[in-house]
Amino acid sequence: MEAVVRIREILKSQIVIPVLCLLLLSLVLMPQPAFAQRGGVHHGGGGYHGGHHGGMHHGGYHPHPHPHPHVHVHFFHPHLWHPIGFFITAMAVTAIVVSVNNQNYHYDNGVYYKESTDDQGQKGYVAVTAPIGAKVPSLPEGYETAKAGSNTYYYYGGVFYTKDTDGKYVVVQGPVGAVVQNLPDGSKEEYYSDVLYYSYGGIYFQPKSVNGDTQFQVVAHP
Repeated sequence: MEAVVRIREILKSQIVIPVLCLLLLSLVLMPQPAFAQRGGVHHGGGGYHGGHHGGMHHGGYHPHPHPHPHVHVHFFHPHLWHPIGFFITAMAVTAIVVSVNNQNYHYDNGVYYKESTDDQGQKGYVAVTAPIGAKVPSLPEGYETAKAGSNTYYYYGGVFYTKDTDGKYVVVQGPVGAVVQNLPDGSKEEYYSDVLYYSYGGIYFQPKSVNGDTQFQVVAHP
């Protein structure tokens, strides 16, 4: 009789231990409760209202009580192009000298420079407003054409040109009515009578919607 009881105990132990092991294993492999996803901070903006150039660090954004959230500005800042006020210590070998009203400028990649000295006394060159009447032999790749009335203009980096009879490009005043697709990096956002404008190099632009895209029309000084 004792032998039978002993055999039963052995059988029980051989069954219970594997069962317990299976139970423990099932607890380990059981799917964990799903936790509510925490919302992260979304750093929006990219491109011209952020990212590259967040918000409008571009030369003078001033907060306004009546923002225009649907205006998506296309800022222009290609490689080797510099906005007005940018200081460099050495001029590129590709630059040419342009003379206007007995004043010499250095022109390179759509930018006009004058000799200058920075705050630390370092000599170099500073990007300046394109001088009206300056003539250059070519414009960098990426310029666009714009119409104002019956006249055709060429636009690059916030500067408008007409084409001379000798094939050169001549800097002109911003033609009122011309519409362009981008503004140069460094444009300033300004409000007059609660109307939004952008200015650069003395030219004023107003955003307008064209086929769902924001473009910019040259206007008279508001």
